[in-house]
Amino acid sequence: MQTKGSDPEILNIEVLRSRVRDGKTYFLITGYGVEDEWVRRGDGGALVREDGVEVARLVPGAAAYRTKLSGCLQTALPGAEASAAGALAVRYAADDCRDVGFTEEVYGPEIGLVRRAVTTFAGEKVFELVSAHVDGASVVGMSGEIVLDSRFSRGSTGWLPGFADYDRRSQDLRMVADVRALPDEVDGNRTGFYLQSMNRSDDLFMFLKKEVTEADGLAPDSSYLVSFDIRFASNAPTGCVGVGGSPGDGVYLKAGASADEPLALLGAGSPEIQMSVDKGAQANGGRDAGVVGTIANGSPCESLDWRYKRVRKAYGLPHPVRTDSRGALWLLVGTDSAYEGLTGLYIESITVRINPAVEAAGR
Repeated sequence: MQTKGSDPEILNIEVLRSRVRDGKTYFLITGYGVEDEWVRRGDGGALVREDGVEVARLVPGAAAYRTKLSGCLQTALPGAEASAAGALAVRYAADDCRDVGFTEEVYGPEIGLVRRAVTTFAGEKVFELVSAHVDGASVVGMSGEIVLDSRFSRGSTGWLPGFADYDRRSQDLRMVADVRALPDEVDGNRTGFYLQSMNRSDDLFMFLKKEVTEADGLAPDSSYLVSFDIRFASNAPTGCVGVGGSPGDGVYLKAGASADEPLALLGAGSPEIQMSVDKGAQANGGRDAGVVGTIANGSPCESLDWRYKRVRKAYGLPHPVRTDSRGALWLLVGTDSAYEGLTGLYIESITVRINPAVEAAGR
């Protein structure tokens, strides 16, 4: 779910796993309330926590109930009847939550929450369904936009690492790819996807890739516009001079998408490990990936402050990308380095927006 506007806020609600207690099956849900909750379906359409406390009552005409789902105790009242489409509205009294609380939710049949209105100090904020996965099937919101919000505080979330553009005979490449705690100066209580390498080739590319499929809402043999919002932590200052290039301004962040899987392959008759897709070289983009920016973090080089700082970059592919016959495409995010030294980058999150492209007539 997400809000509207140029900088939308995203709300992810996920069922992570299940467990059985006293003969009843409970499911761990994250994002639905202010805290992760183990809940089960109770009598009369209720959602009940393991301690017996009722979280919600999702039946038309049900009696009002009290809930702390918003983090503040509120009275909730389900609608007297469902809409013609079967949707159920639940309205919330402000009670003691006039500045922070829910005002209304709407639940769709066989889908779940499709709309949530929240009171904030800045006014009302409305989240609407973008996409959902129900029993293995994908449900896409009315806009047709698919939003994949990968936050590496929850692990790798399906992204796979790789390295390319180097001689396999090279030594001391110091390649590392793992999900680990962020530096203390950023937020040591959260994790990011850490990528590290020593650029011995003057062109080393380290990357993350992820497949998006028909199960995510894509259609076979269809064209899509893809955009990225990438948040990372870099310790490379701006304006420094280094061997081959700047440690910040000479390391180029790239993003792209293709129907073909990005692979690091050994060249025919060559010791070079090269990318199977066209991501360009250093400051130049290619057919399958473009230059988002650099990893320079804005700290002046003269300060000699090599502490990590958060950086955010946005990028939209300039042309549509077409899925394959299975309705799949691959996403790619990486760094193309001209700096002949050690680079270590923490990627905190990658948010990808995929929208159907309007194809020219006659295609």
